[in-house]
Amino acid sequence: MHSFDALHTLQVTHLYMTPSLFDVVASCDLPSLVCMILAGERVPQHQLEMWQDKVNHFVIVYGNTETVWATAMDFDNSARRTSSNIIGFPLPHISCYVLDKYRQPVPVGVMGELYIGGDGVGRGYLNRPDLTRKAFIKNPFSSDYGSHIYKTGDIAKLLPDGSIFFIGRNDRQIKI
Repeated sequence: MHSFDALHTLQVTHLYMTPSLFDVVASCDLPSLVCMILAGERVPQHQLEMWQDKVNHFVIVYGNTETVWATAMDFDNSARRTSSNIIGFPLPHISCYVLDKYRQPVPVGVMGELYIGGDGVGRGYLNRPDLTRKAFIKNPFSSDYGSHIYKTGDIAKLLPDGSIFFIGRNDRQIKI
């Protein structure tokens, strides 16, 4: 008996997991599955191609520990995409900015660093004011007192439809 047989037996309709764990579950027969949400790491292209037609909602969610969830993309039948690098659109009350090295917005289609602002952004790192000053900066696009944006270190570009295309990191940082 496979350790994930309970997903079939219990007729699970929604799953939320990392793409790495999803590769293990992918071999399971899950006829009741309606929604698959993947987050926590880049979604491999083969998972997008294999599953976007098997469930009503195949959702990729992007966010850092410092921002929780910031963007989402539902690859449902009305929004077929060919790239798992598309991390979606900003969630309500979240602002995403793709900025150049001078922290100015770049045009659509041009690479820059992704910054995130809004309700989901943390306030900083506990007992690390030096790191907090580098990563959580005053929001130059808001007049709200105390508004700040988080410097993700992720390279991205805006697509013409307003979605965000993830390119990679600007460093070799690994978060544990």
